[in-house]
Amino acid sequence: MILACLAVLAVARSASSVSYKDALARTIAKRRRGAVTGLAASIASISVFGVGFLMATGLFNVAVAPLAAIIAVAGAAFLLASLIFMTLREPHTDPEDTGDDGSLAALIQPILTDAQLRLFVASRAALAVTALAPPFIVMLSAASGRSALDGLGPLVMASTAASVLASYLWGRLSDHSSRQTLMAAGALGSAVFAVVGALGLAFGGLGGTYGAAAAIFAAQIAYEGVRAGRKLHLTDMAEDAFRARYTALSNTLIGLALLGGGLFGLAADRFGPASVLLAFAVIAALGAVLARGLDEVQKD
Repeated sequence: MILACLAVLAVARSASSVSYKDALARTIAKRRRGAVTGLAASIASISVFGVGFLMATGLFNVAVAPLAAIIAVAGAAFLLASLIFMTLREPHTDPEDTGDDGSLAALIQPILTDAQLRLFVASRAALAVTALAPPFIVMLSAASGRSALDGLGPLVMASTAASVLASYLWGRLSDHSSRQTLMAAGALGSAVFAVVGALGLAFGGLGGTYGAAAAIFAAQIAYEGVRAGRKLHLTDMAEDAFRARYTALSNTLIGLALLGGGLFGLAADRFGPASVLLAFAVIAALGAVLARGLDEVQKD
């Protein structure tokens, strides 16, 4: 049931990703979109930080029932968001003839003809390690005999505090240059993973929950930069008639790439999470280098 619910959530998020970028481009002018998106992410993270604080202070037991209640509240928030989104007034546009007949060939055609889209997907795939890293950081911090839920509160607080502090700033930087945002976030992620991986190898861990919280805080700042940069770059690089197709194609290819993320779990079992984080440092650096070749789409 958990896997089925995760699958439904993933499909819903994919649909939201496509429609959100299209609606953002139609309603918010270029060079303001990053600030709007970043501000929304920072505000949203404040409520999640509060949940983490309640967990960390022990005001309620971190158990199945309270966590299920939190998920139910999140579901209600999704419904509220959908109602608000229905009130959005998009400018009227006439349908354009893009030659898209709904076939698979039409979907994959842009990746074959647009070199910038190929470079963007390659960079995004490499920078996806910023999203994969937190579980391996938690593995480094695990203390013997403790439940994984015991340190959930501080880890949630660290992650959301980074989102609150960094989302708006990354969004503003993306309005100036989403390319430079991806480069900076990739370089930061590479440095964080290298330091955390080296500490893990040297000391056999991160000193428990709070060491992991500090590492996750730094890693989440890098992830927020990647998230802001990739969203805005794809939104601004594609024309209105092709934006939905570009988003769907990019998401599909990244999804296929993330299926290989399970191999990192096998590598962690064999070589340890610290070694995986060091590998992530190299991959994130590669993503930053690839992003360097992207166009400055905010200059148009």
